[in-house]
This record gives sequence, structure tokens and C-alpha cells, in this order.
Amino acid sequence: MNENPKLWEGQVVDGRFPLLQYLGGGPRSAVFATATGDSSLPNAAIKLVETDPEDAEVQLAQWTEAAALSHPHLLRLFQTGRCQLDGTQAIFVVMERADEDLSQVLSLRPLSAAETSEALEPVLEGLAYLHAQGLVHGRLRPSNILAVGDQLKLSSDRLLPAGESRGRRDEPDAYDAPETAGGEIGPAADVWSLGVILVEALTQQLPGATLPRLPAPFDDIARHCLQPDPRDRWTFGEIQARLKPPAATPAPARRVEAGRPAAHARGRYGLLAVALAVVLALAAILAVPRFLNRRAEPQTPEPAAAAPAPERTPPPERVAEPSPAAESPSPSATPALSPSPAPPEEPSPAPASPSPSATPAPNPSPAPPAEEVPQAQDAVASQAQGAVASGVLQQVLPEVPAKARRSIHGSVKVGVKVRVNASGSVEDAQLASQGPSSYFAGLAVEAARQWKFSPLAAGGQAAPSQWLLHFEFDSGATRVQPERMAP
Repeated sequence: MNENPKLWEGQVVDGRFPLLQYLGGGPRSAVFATATGDSSLPNAAIKLVETDPEDAEVQLAQWTEAAALSHPHLLRLFQTGRCQLDGTQAIFVVMERADEDLSQVLSLRPLSAAETSEALEPVLEGLAYLHAQGLVHGRLRPSNILAVGDQLKLSSDRLLPAGESRGRRDEPDAYDAPETAGGEIGPAADVWSLGVILVEALTQQLPGATLPRLPAPFDDIARHCLQPDPRDRWTFGEIQARLKPPAATPAPARRVEAGRPAAHARGRYGLLAVALAVVLALAAILAVPRFLNRRAEPQTPEPAAAAPAPERTPPPERVAEPSPAAESPSPSATPALSPSPAPPEEPSPAPASPSPSATPAPNPSPAPPAEEVPQAQDAVASQAQGAVASGVLQQVLPEVPAKARRSIHGSVKVGVKVRVNASGSVEDAQLASQGPSSYFAGLAVEAARQWKFSPLAAGGQAAPSQWLLHFEFDSGATRVQPERMAP
């Protein structure tokens, strides 16, 4: 694979799939945003894989089989084929483009018990469906648990027939069940991987020789998922029965075994389409797999959890950011099918507009001067004004020239970490996630440096704090959601 796949941006695969924004990849693969030409499929990604002729035939056959699957919690595959780019022979698959993946959320905070419970439902449904088809996922990782709109989905580009070898093996890691060392992967291996992810979701740590303390019922579920002998591991039916005992759920728990068709219901998720419901509830990050799209929401600390979720202000409808390292397409920004999140030429700010516009949060302080009020097009400072009053004194939104705003297709999301001194002023602002455009990232950082926060009291004295500001730009407005990270 090209040492710098980003140089392929702008080329066209198979005469119809442009390589737009480079999203990430591995040593032998690269993922790009693309356009399908179908208005019903506005957000798509294309994965290029360098492989030898024999492996190519096997992989193309597996992609064809996966494309025929239909389940609300599986990423859809649309088109496969062969291509050549700058002398590199590759195969490709065009698929749904995800807004976010679970690994991005866990890099910032653990899930709450409620979020974890909501996240398990769609994951169990998707895996049970695969196993009923005689398939295994084989690569269950946080980066392969994806949020697509309000749905949580599993990646589907590396599925395998149960009992078959993975072929060219990646370096084994903690997510791989002990028995996969021989190369063969069965349904129980997915259960092991699920147990590892469960521990990581609640603690932000991988399980070691001894399991950390987890809140019920996750301690019991994790222990039975991580049994060394695959015959001792729970089935998905047993996991669901423990997650929602019959006393609380009238319908009996179902037992799902490989090769046996299982009924699966499309669960209701009212939430967190992040938190991105796993994304949040992800009623929170994953609840409406926005867990993935919500960064954090007020939570009651779980006494048994290894790491409590950080306090934060209520989230906006959704905030997503990228994970370049993930092999599956989980971009930093809501899909942009145009190669230019950044304007084609350096936009010049409107002469009469102040730069940037400030939106003071409602509080007992005197109203800010008129010149600090944002223009109508940038008028969304926060959807939770009451929350802004607790901790944030002044929000500053970037001044975006109309020409630059018109270049946005979809939305551009940028995360900025700010360090606040004891007096409430920003001492430092650094990018947490740039998104697809360095231009908009620069606007967000510059605006973040001008925010003002309420001094925090610790031990009777003012104390510094740290915040994560989630900026979202689209063609009509700029939004921001502040999240306190520490203390």
C-alpha cells in the first residue's frame, strides 16, 4: 500500500468512486470517503486492500456474501471490485460511512452502566444474527462498533465462516480468544471479544490476570465471557437473560447458537445516537448509538465501576469526531462527500463583522456588549443554555465567512481541549480532533482561546480546570458543546 495514501485523494476508482477525504487504514489497507452517485446513499466510504491474487479471490467472495446480509445492526456493503492505483493492485469495497466508533468515546471517558446496557443490546443482536448465518465476526473491537445516524452497527467487511481460518493473521491481541492461536475462529471467540470490550467500556482498561470490579450484572457477564475454555462461555441468550432477567422482562431470554436461526428484534433506542449510546443512553452514547454522538452526559457515579464518567454539561443532539487509526471507516466528521471541507481559496472575512463572535452564557453577570453577540448564521452557542450557566461565562463562536460555509457538505466537527487557570481564563487551547479541515480547526482553536469560565472552588480556593469543546460547523450555523474533563 502507498506509504502516504492521502496522496491518492482526488483519484477515481473503477471510473465511478472518487477518493475524497482519507479516513485512515492499516499497513495493507486505506479507507476514503467517497460518493456513489446515488442520492439515497449520500454517505459512503471505500476501503482499498492490497493483496495477492489468491487472497483477493477469497476476500471478494466473502465481501459478496456479506453484502447479501440484511440486519439493522450490520454495516451495509454496496459494491466490490478490483482496481489499480499508481501501480498498486488492490481490491475495494464500498460501504456505509460511519459517523463515529466506540474507540473514540473510550479514549475520552468510560461508559456508565446504563450506557453499557443499552450498547450491549444492538451488539448482541448483530452477533446473534451472524452466528445464525454460520458466520463469525472475528474482529470485534471498539473501533468496529460504529454509529451510523441513530443506529449502532458492527463492521461487516471482515466476516468469516465459523470454524475457518482467518488466513493472513494480524498480530494477536487481548481481544483474541486463546483458542484462536491455531487460526480457526468459532462463535465463542466473538463472546470472548465481547467480554474484553465490556471491561474496557466500563473501566477504559483491558482485563488482566484478575478482572477489575464491575457493577452488576456486568461483573457476572464479563466473567462468563472470559472463560479460557470456549465451552464454558455463555451464549448470547444467557448474556441477555442476565442483562434483563425474566422478572424485569416478560419475554423469555432466547438462546442463540451457531447455525441455529434466531429471532431478533429491532431494539428501541431512544438516545444517544455516541453520547459516537455506544454511542449513548446508548440511551446515552450507544442508546441511540449516538453514544457515539454524545460525549458525556450527567451520570450518577457507579460505586463499583473502576472509573467514573467525567462530569459534563448536557450534550447537543450529536457530536462526532474521527479515529484515523481504525481500519473500519469511522471518520471524525459527519460525512463530507465533497473533497473540500476547507474552502477552495482563502476566504476573506466580512469587513463589517467582528472576529470572532462571543455568546455569553446566561448568568447573573451584566449582559455583554452588543458587538459580542453572534450573527444570525452562527447563532447556536449551545442547546442547553441552563447548563452553560454552570461553569461557562462566555462562549465564543468562530466567525465563518459565507464563502467558506458554502463549501461544507454535511458537517465538520472539531474538538478543542482547553486548560483554564484559577481565574477562569484559558491558558492553553489544543486540538483534540482536527476533523477533515485544518481551516475550520484553526477557527475553532482561535475561538476557544477567548472563552471565559467560572472559577472552580477546591478546598476553599479557586482551582484550575480542563474542558473539551466540541465545535460543529455546517452550511447554516456553528454549534458548540462544552464538556468539563477535570477536575
